[in-house]
Amino acid sequence: MRKENGRLITRRDFIKAGATVGGVAVLSACTGGTITTTVTQPPESLAPSIHDALQFFSPHQAATVNAIAGRIIPGTPEDPGAKEAGVVVFIDQALYGFDKHLQMDYFAGIKGIDNYAEAKYGAGFVELSESEQDDILTNMNQNTQQASQYLSNPGGFFATLRTHTRQGMFGDPIFGGNWEKAGWKLLGHPGIVFSRSIAEQACDVDFSKEYMGVKEYYQQHPT
Repeated sequence: MRKENGRLITRRDFIKAGATVGGVAVLSACTGGTITTTVTQPPESLAPSIHDALQFFSPHQAATVNAIAGRIIPGTPEDPGAKEAGVVVFIDQALYGFDKHLQMDYFAGIKGIDNYAEAKYGAGFVELSESEQDDILTNMNQNTQQASQYLSNPGGFFATLRTHTRQGMFGDPIFGGNWEKAGWKLLGHPGIVFSRSIAEQACDVDFSKEYMGVKEYYQQHPT
């Protein structure tokens, strides 16, 4: 958390206020108006279980990465964060595919995090309290000497985890994360948008917002 104008700002407040997709801030140019949301199709169920979707992680590795992602972008079932958005599935599929060169980093990194947690708190990372998990991750992010006893490059691995968590939270659901468009709804980002009328582009006007990803696009535009 940080303070702004004397008020505590949570990480989720910060994300909602100025998160980016593809390096472009997702903030309305209008100061007024409201956004009503619609879903292109009825919401899909939250997948089978996480473990049924795994291609790379062992169950323990997935649980550890899931817990880490849940501290980077925390949430609840009513206000989804990385856990609820299935970010660990995105990371698993990335490591199985286009980021397979990072597999050994994850093997070593997860083991190092567990060793660190065991040494400091007497339990594996997933068994720690949220404040204890935050302590481990903060030390990693800051590349402290303590964290470096258990990970060869704690800051570098934390940066990788943070990048993958953001990608899984805000990327297209076709890549495994962002279940039920949770990340897009958090930002107010509609996904694929074909066009807006001149009236809809005006400030201080209500407009509908459809959360459409690649899957929905091809369902509506079969080739």
